[in-house]
Amino acid sequence: MAGVITGSILLLFGLTMWFLGWRRGLARNTAKVRCLPAVAEILERENLTGVSGYLYHVEFTTADGQQIRTKTWPRQAGVRDAGDQMPIRYEPDKPTEAYFDHPDDIGGPPGRNVILPAAVFVFGGLFLALGSIPDL
Repeated sequence: MAGVITGSILLLFGLTMWFLGWRRGLARNTAKVRCLPAVAEILERENLTGVSGYLYHVEFTTADGQQIRTKTWPRQAGVRDAGDQMPIRYEPDKPTEAYFDHPDDIGGPPGRNVILPAAVFVFGGLFLALGSIPDL
């Protein structure tokens, strides 16, 4: 009986992981279509404690000529320094929401980063739950 309960919990956890990864990927694909491209200048690179990567303070000009200063935390930017240029995409109605313009930061396949872990939980939970059911 414990295997059925544990397996069910693992199955639900895996499905939840997959769903949340899918939603995040879908939001990124939507942002890729909705956002406008720009080139930002990096003003400052800030080290993040306990998190991989850097927080970049950037400045760019929108399509309508507005100067925007904001922060972005790209996953795939590599190490860049103050004064470097960075391709970004920004929300036209909220230009302070800027994203590094890279396939892994915007527009990656939905759920790509969670497919394997989610599959392990889903199938592991399924096998554990089904394997624990006594023969009738």
